[in-house]
Amino acid sequence: MRAANKVHRQIVVDLYVATILRAMGHYAKLPQPRGSSRSGLKVWFTQPTWPTLRDRHPRYNVDPVLKAARVFQRDVERMLPTFLLLVRPSMSSDLAKLNGLKDGLFVHSLWEGYERRPENGSFWKFFQARNFEKALIRASGHADLATLQSVAERLEPAKLVPIHTNRPKPYVSAFPETDVLVLEDGNPYSL
Repeated sequence: MRAANKVHRQIVVDLYVATILRAMGHYAKLPQPRGSSRSGLKVWFTQPTWPTLRDRHPRYNVDPVLKAARVFQRDVERMLPTFLLLVRPSMSSDLAKLNGLKDGLFVHSLWEGYERRPENGSFWKFFQARNFEKALIRASGHADLATLQSVAERLEPAKLVPIHTNRPKPYVSAFPETDVLVLEDGNPYSL
């Protein structure tokens, strides 16, 4: 967010990312969607995300803050020269509808093994066909328990929610100073 602000770029995320940031924003200082302000995140209700939430999680109500920060395809097209869009392969159909999506920079931190998967290779080819440059910025993937404990010790979070694991229960004893919230069904909307 700081880097985007420094170069006057508007950040646009999809509803999934915005929902996670909004929920986690209660426990940590994270960028938040803002409707009226030019700063802050804007939220694009992409085709794969919005119907999935609506149909699979009928009790899910879109946070009014996220609705206020919503941008539409025409808004994203208008922002093309000055925005930073967080994307993933599931957004391909929405991205393909954007007029003027060309000559940009595709920044990723994908591990080479994932990059070789057909769905990820075709995603890069989508951008390559639109004359995008590609830049790899190394980011850490999975952290070991000692690293996670060190991060929690420094951040002193009010709550910790184990995700992307098949065994969340051991985190309760691994983080005795923190309220560990184990989601039995893995549903982040039950926060």
